[in-house]
Amino acid sequence: MSNRKKNNVLKFPEISGNLVSRGMWDVLDQFKSQYGFVTVIPFYVARSDKKISLSRLSTKSNFLMKASPVWMWIYAVISTHQLVKAFFSSTIKGVSILQIFIRVGILFFILAITGISWTLAFNEAVAGTILNTALVLDRKFSDLRIVTTKMTSRRTELFLKLLITESFCLAMIAPLFIVLPNLDALSDYLFPKLALRSFGYCFVRYVALVLVMIEITKSVATFLILGKIMLACSTRAALGLNEHIKIGGNLLLASRMYYQLGLFNQFLNSEFCSNSMPPIILFGTGLIILLNYGTIRFYGRISNLIYPFIPFVNIVTYFFPLILLPETVNVIEKSAKFLATARHKKLTKYEKRVIYSLKAVGIRCGEFGVVSTSWATKLVETGLNYTATMLLTF
Repeated sequence: MSNRKKNNVLKFPEISGNLVSRGMWDVLDQFKSQYGFVTVIPFYVARSDKKISLSRLSTKSNFLMKASPVWMWIYAVISTHQLVKAFFSSTIKGVSILQIFIRVGILFFILAITGISWTLAFNEAVAGTILNTALVLDRKFSDLRIVTTKMTSRRTELFLKLLITESFCLAMIAPLFIVLPNLDALSDYLFPKLALRSFGYCFVRYVALVLVMIEITKSVATFLILGKIMLACSTRAALGLNEHIKIGGNLLLASRMYYQLGLFNQFLNSEFCSNSMPPIILFGTGLIILLNYGTIRFYGRISNLIYPFIPFVNIVTYFFPLILLPETVNVIEKSAKFLATARHKKLTKYEKRVIYSLKAVGIRCGEFGVVSTSWATKLVETGLNYTATMLLTF
């Protein structure tokens, strides 16, 4: 056995890999190790108990965990104030279009991840419950020998590992290129009138923006990891149950497992998706439109030191829906397929009553409804249409 596989077995001895691949738990471990140095992560892997446990935080750690998103929201208020002030000011012509673009971009980032940031800081048990439920379902499918189809590719896992590392580095480097040209929101308040104060003011603004960037990248990484784990668990469970009854497996056993999957889905929708997904859909789509505009319009018009960051962030942002959206759609499609297969079987009166009481499970995006193929298509069309409108208007 290779060292790589040994490490994974030692880290997560309870994972069979039936629903969620071991590689995804390895990604979670890397995230915890990397971001744990600079921010508070409220859960850890309890190897002896074979579960994800909540960390026992000191008063200081608990304060820091909650202070990080609070500061991010304060920064968003400052950015909004500066944008409104610039819009209504008589000197708006003197305001750099790049300055407005950067501030709006950061504001949209903050607003998009507000839900997940709030959940992690003020309802920290949710993440642990999601991960532990995935572990329990994985164990049950393994014990019952219900074979599932692998859904998470090795390339996706490697990309997520790379994204965690690169996003952490970006959170440290990008603020330099924003603060030095005075593009950040605090430059209007802490702009040095004396040369001697220049370094001190720039350092304070740099640290303030780094704290915001770390909270943004941490929240994005957490959403991607939790999203992949919960989606893989739901999709592969539905697929496995469908194949189980196709080959003549116990229908009532499959129905009982599907009912547990439905309870998991209800918890996801009420405690996680309803808070996290609407801001991401609303402001995340706006952010992609804004980055599309910046990538096209600013080519050759701004400094070569700053421009590469815009298409780079734009490309990375596109991976967000590419990674999560297809599998989110798969959840309701695969569960509906299982129910259709079960209802076409020869059923006793009791089995018929049980099967017809079950409903298709899907990821609900708050007031935007359940994510389906038509839903996803409409979202993509909206992004493309508004990008074209923005380019033609400005």
